[in-house]
Amino acid sequence: MQEKQIEDLVQDKFNNYLNGYSHIVPVPYFKTFKETLKSMAVANVPIVRKIAQYMPGDVSVKKKSERITYHLDNKKSFDILNQANLIKCSRKLKENDIINFDNSDIVKPKANKMEFLNKVRDGSTKEFEKGYYTTNVMSVQLNGKKSHDVSLSPMYSFTYSTEGEIESANDRNINLINEITLASNNKGIFNFDRGYDDKKLISALVENENDFVIRAAGQRDIIIDGQKMSFSNASKKVKLKYEYKDLIKGKKVYFGVKQVEIITDPHPLKNPNTVKVWFIVAKFEGKGGFFQFFANFKNSDKMARSFLGEKVIEVYGFRWKIEEYFRHVKQEYQWEKIQLLKYQRIQSLNLWLLILVCFIYSCKDLLALGHKDYNNFLFDTKKDITMTQKFSYYRISHVIKLIFLKIKGRKRKPYKRKVESKNQMTLFDLIEQAC
Repeated sequence: MQEKQIEDLVQDKFNNYLNGYSHIVPVPYFKTFKETLKSMAVANVPIVRKIAQYMPGDVSVKKKSERITYHLDNKKSFDILNQANLIKCSRKLKENDIINFDNSDIVKPKANKMEFLNKVRDGSTKEFEKGYYTTNVMSVQLNGKKSHDVSLSPMYSFTYSTEGEIESANDRNINLINEITLASNNKGIFNFDRGYDDKKLISALVENENDFVIRAAGQRDIIIDGQKMSFSNASKKVKLKYEYKDLIKGKKVYFGVKQVEIITDPHPLKNPNTVKVWFIVAKFEGKGGFFQFFANFKNSDKMARSFLGEKVIEVYGFRWKIEEYFRHVKQEYQWEKIQLLKYQRIQSLNLWLLILVCFIYSCKDLLALGHKDYNNFLFDTKKDITMTQKFSYYRISHVIKLIFLKIKGRKRKPYKRKVESKNQMTLFDLIEQAC
């Protein structure tokens, strides 16, 4: 394809992707939101003044910055846009897509005068710093049998402070799961790390009949074979009689599967309420400790236990994919350099950045058909051209940035082409449908 055609297709795709939000928010808000996203893709930094430098118009950078911050303060439009984006992403889910949750990421802003700063612990340095938490959701679509053959789709990102929100993080997660369940018609497999091993959340997942996998934290009693016992004693009751080769690490995993009951009452009772889930205990071959999961699937009663355990281990193996979103946002868009002082503006800009990244990730297949001038950004060697599933998403960001820089200030003309036959499907038809 010619370079100009790719640029026009990407611009059309960008417009079509965002125009679905145009009828739900005020026109001035939508116009600023759209211009900011395109400028943010070029600026690569969450500093309003630098973003404003790339916005169209003859007014000063100061006036453009004021227009951005004015609309970032609009909580009503933020709530509407946040809900609409979640529904849009949820409706695209397929039955076996993996929905990764992560609640442990930290935003460490540069300015200490921001509203509602928490004292949070950095997972990498283990030091306490001032910052915010984020709840993030990322879906992983498996395209083939190979572990790297996947497509990633950000779905949700919410920056919050425990001082600035009335609703607890756990209640917000449950409401979020309910919304995804309704919008997707209960499709996908929810995938959680140890921080989500909560009886209230597990109870909600079971009641919804959601498919889920949760890494067990090992801090609760379990009813197994009709007896209540500690987590460690319950783990010893599960015999590791199945064997599986992990696709990602290439090591053998020995595991066992047993159905157990989890107590859901907030306080101890003589006859407690419980929910039934599957308890999977596993261990890698050689050195290393045990790791455990709680899981449930809609048809788990009909699954062979060996197959059920393999599915749990495979699903959890893709949880680390959400780290690609974190790395992308922090490195490519320098999210932790944010300098906004107001809590609402920080939340709004985080949402706008999420929607930009959603668009960029949706360009993966389209840009694989790129022009040779863009292949230098996408591929390291000629062999990489035949391995389109392996290149990183941050490289697509470079191409989007280059395209938006080229079309900045250029009036967009609609692309017209002669169609020989309405019944003839061409390559251009396929590309335009992808938009």
